[in-house]
Amino acid sequence: MRLTNFEIKILERAKNDLREARKYYNKCQKGLGQRFLLDTKFTVKSIQNNPRGFEIRYKTVRMAHLSVFPFSIHFEIFENQILILAIIHSHMSSDKWI
Repeated sequence: MRLTNFEIKILERAKNDLREARKYYNKCQKGLGQRFLLDTKFTVKSIQNNPRGFEIRYKTVRMAHLSVFPFSIHFEIFENQILILAIIHSHMSSDKWI
């Protein structure tokens, strides 16, 4: 069995989602933003290891839930590349970014 190495590309919009959420959590409690970042990195690594293991949510967009925080990573797969589109709070409507 051949394993594919997937390159991760993160859209600027998703990077902004990450910055805003981290900033919010740091305001709530010192160090909480760092925990959010670590949870996000862990989930991205899981996506990279098995991207097709996550549910298709909208047409070709898949979704992976963070382990600790109420956020999900929305991404697409293109050959050997994973494109992260957004990092969204569970209570936010996807209509705001699709």
